[in-house]
Amino acid sequence: MKTQSIIAAAVSVSLLMSASSCGGQKQLTDKVERTRIELPMSGSQYKSDAEYFRATASGESDNLEMARRIANLNARTVLAGFVETYVEEFVKGYTEQYEDAADADYIGKFRTAAMTAVQQELNQAVVKGEELYQLGNGKYQYWVNIEMPRKPVNDDLMTRISEDEKLGIDFQEYQMDKWIEEFKAERAAAENMQ
Repeated sequence: MKTQSIIAAAVSVSLLMSASSCGGQKQLTDKVERTRIELPMSGSQYKSDAEYFRATASGESDNLEMARRIANLNARTVLAGFVETYVEEFVKGYTEQYEDAADADYIGKFRTAAMTAVQQELNQAVVKGEELYQLGNGKYQYWVNIEMPRKPVNDDLMTRISEDEKLGIDFQEYQMDKWIEEFKAERAAAENMQ
Protein backbone atom coordinates (compact mmCIF):
# COMPACT_ATOMS: atom_id res chain seq x y z
CA MET A 1 0.00 0.00 0.00
CA LYS A 2 2.85 2.25 0.86
CA THR A 3 4.42 1.58 -2.55
CA GLN A 4 1.19 2.43 -4.35
CA SER A 5 0.99 5.75 -2.45
CA ILE A 6 4.57 6.61 -3.37
CA ILE A 7 3.95 5.70 -7.03
CA ALA A 8 0.72 7.73 -7.08
CA ALA A 9 2.50 10.73 -5.53
CA ALA A 10 5.36 10.45 -8.03
CA VAL A 11 2.94 10.26 -10.97
CA SER A 12 0.99 13.28 -9.63
CA VAL A 13 4.15 15.33 -9.21
CA SER A 14 5.41 14.44 -12.68
CA LEU A 15 2.00 15.25 -14.24
CA LEU A 16 1.91 18.57 -12.40
CA MET A 17 5.45 19.45 -13.56
CA SER A 18 4.64 18.36 -17.09
CA ALA A 19 1.44 20.42 -17.20
CA SER A 20 3.08 23.54 -15.82
CA SER A 21 6.04 23.31 -18.17
CA CYS A 22 3.73 22.86 -21.18
CA GLY A 23 1.65 25.80 -20.07
CA GLY A 24 4.77 27.91 -19.75
CA GLN A 25 5.92 27.06 -23.25
CA LYS A 26 2.47 27.68 -24.66
CA GLN A 27 2.35 31.12 -23.07
CA LEU A 28 5.64 32.03 -24.71
CA THR A 29 4.46 30.96 -28.13
CA ASP A 30 1.10 32.77 -27.74
CA LYS A 31 2.76 36.17 -27.29
CA VAL A 32 2.42 38.31 -30.41
CA GLU A 33 4.87 40.99 -31.35
CA ARG A 34 3.30 44.40 -31.83
CA THR A 35 4.66 47.40 -33.64
CA ARG A 36 3.12 50.82 -33.12
CA ILE A 37 2.41 52.63 -36.38
CA GLU A 38 2.16 56.40 -36.46
CA LEU A 39 -0.34 57.74 -38.96
CA PRO A 40 0.80 60.80 -40.89
CA MET A 41 -0.66 64.09 -39.64
CA SER A 42 -2.24 62.55 -36.54
CA GLY A 43 -1.08 65.22 -34.07
CA SER A 44 -3.41 67.60 -32.26
CA GLN A 45 -2.66 70.44 -34.69
CA TYR A 46 -4.41 68.36 -37.38
CA LYS A 47 -7.58 67.73 -35.34
CA SER A 48 -10.73 69.87 -35.28
CA ASP A 49 -10.82 72.50 -32.56
CA ALA A 50 -12.98 75.47 -31.52
CA GLU A 51 -11.90 77.54 -34.53
CA TYR A 52 -11.55 75.01 -37.36
CA PHE A 53 -13.03 71.83 -38.73
CA ARG A 54 -10.15 69.59 -39.92
CA ALA A 55 -9.93 66.27 -41.73
CA THR A 56 -7.04 64.02 -42.78
CA ALA A 57 -7.18 61.40 -45.52
CA SER A 58 -4.95 59.57 -47.96
CA GLY A 59 -4.97 58.43 -51.54
CA GLU A 60 -2.87 55.81 -53.29
CA SER A 61 -2.20 55.32 -56.98
CA ASP A 62 0.45 54.56 -59.59
CA ASN A 63 -0.07 58.15 -60.74
CA LEU A 64 0.98 60.94 -58.37
CA GLU A 65 -1.76 63.36 -59.46
CA MET A 66 -4.40 60.65 -59.09
CA ALA A 67 -3.16 59.86 -55.55
CA ARG A 68 -3.47 63.57 -54.72
CA ARG A 69 -7.00 63.79 -56.14
CA ILE A 70 -8.13 60.69 -54.25
CA ALA A 71 -6.72 62.05 -50.98
CA ASN A 72 -8.36 65.46 -51.49
CA LEU A 73 -11.71 63.88 -52.32
CA ASN A 74 -11.51 61.60 -49.28
CA ALA A 75 -10.56 64.50 -46.99
CA ARG A 76 -13.43 66.67 -48.28
CA THR A 77 -15.84 63.79 -47.73
CA VAL A 78 -14.66 63.39 -44.13
CA LEU A 79 -14.79 67.16 -43.56
CA ALA A 80 -18.32 67.33 -45.00
CA GLY A 81 -19.37 64.59 -42.57
CA PHE A 82 -17.99 66.56 -39.60
CA VAL A 83 -19.73 69.75 -40.70
CA GLU A 84 -22.99 67.95 -41.50
CA THR A 85 -23.05 66.38 -38.03
CA TYR A 86 -22.35 69.78 -36.49
CA VAL A 87 -25.19 71.43 -38.43
CA GLU A 88 -27.57 68.54 -37.66
CA GLU A 89 -26.87 68.87 -33.93
CA PHE A 90 -27.29 72.65 -34.11
CA VAL A 91 -30.57 72.43 -36.02
CA LYS A 92 -31.88 69.65 -33.78
CA GLY A 93 -30.99 71.56 -30.63
CA TYR A 94 -32.49 74.79 -31.90
CA THR A 95 -35.68 73.36 -33.36
CA GLU A 96 -36.54 70.89 -30.58
CA GLN A 97 -39.38 73.19 -29.63
CA TYR A 98 -41.20 72.26 -32.87
CA GLU A 99 -42.53 68.85 -31.99
CA ASP A 100 -45.81 68.64 -33.88
CA ALA A 101 -46.15 67.06 -37.32
CA ALA A 102 -47.06 70.35 -39.01
CA ASP A 103 -43.62 71.72 -38.19
CA ALA A 104 -41.70 68.59 -39.26
CA ASP A 105 -41.84 69.74 -42.87
CA TYR A 106 -40.66 73.19 -41.86
CA ILE A 107 -37.70 71.80 -39.90
CA GLY A 108 -36.72 69.61 -42.85
CA LYS A 109 -36.73 72.62 -45.19
CA PHE A 110 -34.64 74.65 -42.76
CA ARG A 111 -32.15 71.77 -42.38
CA THR A 112 -31.87 71.42 -46.17
CA ALA A 113 -31.28 75.16 -46.61
CA ALA A 114 -28.63 75.14 -43.89
CA MET A 115 -26.81 72.17 -45.45
CA THR A 116 -26.88 73.81 -48.90
CA ALA A 117 -25.14 76.85 -47.45
CA VAL A 118 -22.61 74.67 -45.66
CA GLN A 119 -21.78 72.84 -48.90
CA GLN A 120 -20.80 76.22 -50.37
CA GLU A 121 -18.54 76.83 -47.37
CA LEU A 122 -16.79 73.49 -47.96
CA ASN A 123 -15.39 74.93 -51.18
CA GLN A 124 -13.37 77.31 -49.02
CA ALA A 125 -11.48 74.49 -47.25
CA VAL A 126 -7.71 74.89 -47.55
CA VAL A 127 -4.78 72.49 -47.24
CA LYS A 128 -3.14 72.64 -43.82
CA GLY A 129 -0.59 69.90 -44.42
CA GLU A 130 0.42 67.29 -46.96
CA GLU A 131 2.86 64.38 -47.07
CA LEU A 132 3.94 62.25 -50.02
CA TYR A 133 5.37 58.73 -49.88
CA GLN A 134 6.50 56.31 -52.56
CA LEU A 135 5.75 52.75 -51.53
CA GLY A 136 7.94 49.73 -52.18
CA ASN A 137 5.65 48.64 -55.02
CA GLY A 138 6.22 51.96 -56.82
CA LYS A 139 2.81 53.45 -55.98
CA TYR A 140 2.42 56.94 -54.56
CA GLN A 141 0.68 57.52 -51.26
CA TYR A 142 -0.44 61.10 -50.67
CA TRP A 143 -1.74 62.32 -47.30
CA VAL A 144 -3.55 65.62 -46.91
CA ASN A 145 -5.09 67.56 -44.04
CA ILE A 146 -7.63 70.24 -44.89
CA GLU A 147 -9.26 72.81 -42.67
CA MET A 148 -12.22 75.12 -42.79
CA PRO A 149 -13.06 77.85 -40.26
CA ARG A 150 -16.13 77.31 -38.10
CA LYS A 151 -17.07 81.00 -38.03
CA PRO A 152 -18.63 81.19 -41.52
CA VAL A 153 -20.74 78.12 -40.75
CA ASN A 154 -21.91 79.60 -37.45
CA ASP A 155 -22.55 82.99 -39.04
CA ASP A 156 -24.52 81.41 -41.87
CA LEU A 157 -26.67 79.42 -39.45
CA MET A 158 -27.40 82.53 -37.38
CA THR A 159 -28.18 84.55 -40.53
CA ARG A 160 -30.60 81.89 -41.76
CA ILE A 161 -32.33 81.89 -38.38
CA SER A 162 -32.58 85.66 -38.15
CA GLU A 163 -33.78 86.01 -41.78
CA ASP A 164 -36.40 83.30 -41.41
CA GLU A 165 -39.60 84.88 -40.15
CA LYS A 166 -40.74 82.06 -37.89
CA LEU A 167 -37.30 81.09 -36.53
CA GLY A 168 -36.25 84.75 -36.27
CA ILE A 169 -39.10 85.59 -33.94
CA ASP A 170 -38.39 82.49 -31.87
CA PHE A 171 -34.68 83.38 -31.80
CA GLN A 172 -35.44 86.91 -30.57
CA GLU A 173 -37.72 85.46 -27.89
CA TYR A 174 -34.99 82.99 -26.93
CA GLN A 175 -32.42 85.79 -26.70
CA MET A 176 -34.85 87.84 -24.60
CA ASP A 177 -35.58 84.88 -22.33
CA LYS A 178 -31.84 84.24 -21.98
CA TRP A 179 -31.21 87.89 -21.13
CA ILE A 180 -34.06 87.87 -18.57
CA GLU A 181 -32.66 84.72 -16.93
CA GLU A 182 -29.16 86.26 -16.77
CA PHE A 183 -30.62 89.48 -15.36
CA LYS A 184 -32.58 87.57 -12.71
CA ALA A 185 -29.46 85.60 -11.73
CA GLU A 186 -27.39 88.80 -11.47
CA ARG A 187 -30.11 90.49 -9.38
CA ALA A 188 -30.41 87.46 -7.11
CA ALA A 189 -26.63 87.41 -6.60
CA ALA A 190 -26.60 91.16 -5.89
CA GLU A 191 -29.50 90.83 -3.46
CA ASN A 192 -27.78 87.96 -1.68
CA MET A 193 -24.74 90.18 -1.09
CA GLN A 194 -26.76 92.79 0.81
